Order: sequence, then C-alpha cells, then structure tokens
Amino acid sequence: MGIKGITWHAVVVDGEAFGSTRQFFNDLLGSGPAWEADGYSAFQTPDGSDLELLAPTHVPAYGLNDGVAFGFMVDDIDEASAAVETAGGTLVGEVVRTDAVAYRHFQDPAGRTYTLTQPLG
Repeated sequence: MGIKGITWHAVVVDGEAFGSTRQFFNDLLGSGPAWEADGYSAFQTPDGSDLELLAPTHVPAYGLNDGVAFGFMVDDIDEASAAVETAGGTLVGEVVRTDAVAYRHFQDPAGRTYTLTQPLG
C-alpha cells in the first residue's frame, strides 16, 4: 500500500471551547488557519500535515471516532483503497481530488474512521 506516514489529524471541539482551542493552536503553531469557516479551522504544519478542528455540527455522517481521527499519506490512492478492502476495511464515499491531494475515508472492522491521502503533482 505504500504508507508514508500520518498526514491528517481531526479533533472535534465543543462549541464554547472552539474559539479558545483555535487560538491555542494559532499561537502554538505560529500561524493562522490555512482554511477556515464557521465551526471549522484547518492548520497546516511545515511538513504538510493537517490539523482540523471541527465543531460537532461539522462532523461527517460517518463520524470521527468520539472526536479524534487521523489519516495516512499513501503513494497511490487506488492501490491503498484496494488494500483497505482486502484487509477487511470498508471504503466510505468516493475519492475526492483537489489540486494538491486525492483523499478518501475508510473504516476499520471496528467502525473507526480514517483517511487515505495521496499528494498530487
């Protein structure tokens, strides 16, 4: 499958704590979010890893493991997707492609959600 590392981290933060948690990571990482919307902030670290803060209203229907999830950087999204199914996991949704990455979510046999991410270009 060619896993290269962990590249994506998501944390669900309750409404009242969202602003202070966002400010904490802004101060800790030394820069503001790369992407932001109401109830959602995504920070990017120098190595290209993403940290997403989500209000409970932004959690996808398939869930985020009681509030914490992470994803794997892979060489080939299609090969990695096939490997997930072969190993007994379940693919969630379709591959999403942006200018920078292709990604998709999957669940392990216990139903915990993860992401596969392939850098593009």
